[in-house]
Amino acid sequence: MRPSISRTRLMTIATAIAAVGVLVPAPAASAATASFSVGRVTLGSGKTIVSRWNPCQHITYKVNLASVPAASRTRILAETKLAIRILASKTGLVYTYRGQTREVPRVGSSARQSAELIIAFTTPSRTNYNLAGSIVAQGGTSRSSWSTWNGTAKTYGSAITRGFVVVDTPDLMRRLKPGFGTGFRRGNLLLHELAHTTGLGHVNNTRLLMNPAINASTPSGFAASDVVGLAALGRRAGCITVPAFVAKDLN
Repeated sequence: MRPSISRTRLMTIATAIAAVGVLVPAPAASAATASFSVGRVTLGSGKTIVSRWNPCQHITYKVNLASVPAASRTRILAETKLAIRILASKTGLVYTYRGQTREVPRVGSSARQSAELIIAFTTPSRTNYNLAGSIVAQGGTSRSSWSTWNGTAKTYGSAITRGFVVVDTPDLMRRLKPGFGTGFRRGNLLLHELAHTTGLGHVNNTRLLMNPAINASTPSGFAASDVVGLAALGRRAGCITVPAFVAKDLN
């Protein structure tokens, strides 16, 4: 699994996608340049495919609430679980909650995660993902690529195998309203970052949740074009056969 980072635009550095959620004023008007953006990977055969999970597996996830004030932990966990359910309903992906953790994703740590997806409410000092300035969260993926030989020909494949979200918790609590709804809401930030963990990237369109900046007019949850992109990365795209030697927990 080889991770990479993309910030305010989709930009593959190695073989995966990660992206940030920011809280800055967006332009009053923004032309729609694309309805959605997805990551892609070029296989050893030279073929380029969309980077996505195997939708026929269960994606396990854990949540780190260590930096959340004790009085807010129940609500933050409930908001996170609801965001996962909304994401599942738009993608057809199946998520299984495996409890709480104290893990904090860092660059290069994905192979050691105790679940496929780790969502950490943390502080900037505990991760080396950038949570400085207006960046309140980052979400992204790592993927594995492989080739198999049947004695006659090689077959190539690739799939997302790990995902992460890290949130600057003090910033989240100070700058965002609780729950879901239009504008500066915790639910919008969670949905935006969780969409990155499916392989969905940023688009320059303030009418969509995947615009890189959350602003006062950010829609309540995923807009229609966001949903089209999520569906393209989900169950309707078909199963991916992941060899057992790649990651046994993905079969």
